[in-house]
Amino acid sequence: MMKQNCFRLMRLINNLLDITKLDSGFLSFNAENGNIVAVVEDIALSVAPYFQSKNIEIIFDTDVEEKMTAFDHDKMERIILNLLSNAYKHTPAGGKIEITIKDSIDSINIY
Repeated sequence: MMKQNCFRLMRLINNLLDITKLDSGFLSFNAENGNIVAVVEDIALSVAPYFQSKNIEIIFDTDVEEKMTAFDHDKMERIILNLLSNAYKHTPAGGKIEITIKDSIDSINIY
């Protein structure tokens, strides 16, 4: 429990630092081409065993198997992990969390 609280505190501090960097114009965005579908799926699969301990099912659905696009891998991982963490906190035992990726002509939607 103490370890989890330390990680939460570190995430909170890093988020506050990023907000300060964003406000001052110093937040860097390092976009690289990559398969965003694979990245999001890998992140979801990495937390699945933890979610299973609470009997929460993660459902990953996509209408495209590969989508090459430019994005910041580190920031995307942080965003997806933050969303999954919030979903975990607010999903009762035995519940489901769905991650869906839809490919549009000029964008990709993750929800």
